[in-house]
Amino acid sequence: MLRWMEGLPLPAEHARHPNEINLDGREELTGEVSVNWIPNQASRDYSCLGDAPGLIRPGIWCGNRYKKGSQSEANGVYWAQPKSKREIPATVTMISPKPSNLIPSLLATFSMLGCGGVSPTPLTTTASTHTGSSLVGKVKGGQQPVSGATIQLYQVGTAGDGSSAATLGSSTTTDPSGGFTIPGPYTCSGSNPQVYLLATGGNPGLASGTNNTAIDLIAALGSCNSLNSTPFIYLDEVTTVAAVAALSPYMTSPTSIGSGTSDAPGLTAAFTLASQYASTATGASPGASIPAGDTVPSTLINSLADIVSACVNSVGGTAGDGSACGTLFTDSTPSGGAAPANVATALLNILNHPTSDLASLFSLLPPSPPFQPVLNRAPSSWEISLAYSNCSSPKTIGSFTNCGNFFAVSLTDVDTVSKAYSPSAGNGILIHASWCGAADCVGPFVTTITGTVSDNINSPETCFHAAPNAPYDMDNSSVPDYPIGYAWYCPSIPAGVTSFTITTSGAGSADTTFLTMSGSEWQAGSIASTGYFESVDQGITSNNTPSLSASVPTSGPTTNANDLIVSTIVLCGGTKDISAGSGYTALIINPSANPGVLTEAMAVDSTGVQTATASWTTTNTSGNCQLGDSGGLDTWYGWITPMVANP
Repeated sequence: MLRWMEGLPLPAEHARHPNEINLDGREELTGEVSVNWIPNQASRDYSCLGDAPGLIRPGIWCGNRYKKGSQSEANGVYWAQPKSKREIPATVTMISPKPSNLIPSLLATFSMLGCGGVSPTPLTTTASTHTGSSLVGKVKGGQQPVSGATIQLYQVGTAGDGSSAATLGSSTTTDPSGGFTIPGPYTCSGSNPQVYLLATGGNPGLASGTNNTAIDLIAALGSCNSLNSTPFIYLDEVTTVAAVAALSPYMTSPTSIGSGTSDAPGLTAAFTLASQYASTATGASPGASIPAGDTVPSTLINSLADIVSACVNSVGGTAGDGSACGTLFTDSTPSGGAAPANVATALLNILNHPTSDLASLFSLLPPSPPFQPVLNRAPSSWEISLAYSNCSSPKTIGSFTNCGNFFAVSLTDVDTVSKAYSPSAGNGILIHASWCGAADCVGPFVTTITGTVSDNINSPETCFHAAPNAPYDMDNSSVPDYPIGYAWYCPSIPAGVTSFTITTSGAGSADTTFLTMSGSEWQAGSIASTGYFESVDQGITSNNTPSLSASVPTSGPTTNANDLIVSTIVLCGGTKDISAGSGYTALIINPSANPGVLTEAMAVDSTGVQTATASWTTTNTSGNCQLGDSGGLDTWYGWITPMVANP
């Protein structure tokens, strides 16, 4: 399998071999490859998308963002890994792709290779043995224990990529609760090899005597000498997806995971990557020790785990028999290849051919997925990799990542309000705005005033699109106030933006008052790049109803699960603090000199009418703003914007 690091030149006689990748020479790429940016190494200028669209599948990343043209990010190296197996001349020694937190081990490898390029001699290791103590854990199919499963500890093969792994110690069988103990001692041979657990067969809580031979679940444990400190181990569909996704370049079957001596560091790095994708201590994604600035695609991992869970939690089956396993095996059979007979091999096929049969595989997602959150529609690829977050201050909300927020208000009679804010290029920006349509917020009001968003690059900024039902007329019918609200979204903000401006226009716009802007930045890939709005956004007011809480529902049921619900709620008078609703994360709350302003967000996992809430504890304000008083007039206004998750 071709693996090559751009920083190390290939020998001249192979520089144009059709199965090799010459990034340094800017050659067109052959085949499907995944390019990852590794920080803190010698920098290069390189276009990730190249000059031949389609040669690299969507979803790869390098530098800090997807980009066509010169990359000038500080200090790093691009790693390239083809997504299909290829034979290459034996005289070319390759360096395997590594996750970014293993740079120290890479540097050790470089010191062995020297400065002149790739060593023609494979690396050698010193033989040694490591003795481990007992291991304790549990096997689960979805959330069900799997009894009667055979548990075997393996150390990776050393005869080449996908070579046969060696068993360590005796196998054992899970008890009725899915629990097991691998007794010690056992001895790992070689230079501290990587080890993993494999669970085969068993009964996932079905009739007595059931043995689902399609069950093959994996937990990638890491180096042998770390096992003495290994906590309780879970083997489930999530740990299996994580293991197969990370180890696929070195795997041909569940019992054939290995590498040659020269690329053993790559296999070690892949085990670390598996531990970042999912934790074997919890059986859930993400795992631990994720490099700073990177994010794990847990929703994608969960979705694949859920898809195979239907097979795991069944009596088994074979391709073509119409069973849950049979359908999975049929849909994961590569063109011209043999059908898999177990879930681990099915996953290996899916991840080696990540754009095949997407809709068919997604249709296998069970009605009540055991692992959450999940995708709400079929992805464009099942490829799993760490993604750079492009966030200066990331905040996780379900499967979404909030990168920062900004707020501005102009209290006088003006038609613009601006705020300095520098987002990362390529991220999404959601802006909420509101204003009074009259001087000093005293009627009669002009409800035909419109608004636009600009930035320091473009005026107006054409990447912004208004929500389907914006603008919102939030006028209090008895005491008019704050009649207009807006929501806009830009799915990919241009580079170089350092400020945003809201401008009102139309008759009377020069007298707009309390022009307010609340903005939130979302990591690229969090929100769908197209079709990002649900069509049930709306704005409402409390009118004359006194209360100490607000409730802003969507105008109807949402149609996509896993939406991001973003709402802005403002108290009349702007003198009292407000609190976020239950389950919501405050993005902007009671900004300086402007209490009573709240922008909040929540990730949901079901369709239906979604409702944003807020509360406060004090009542009287000035003038017509009585809040919770029995004689109160208008109390609050708010609007809600449900955003569709990236599939």
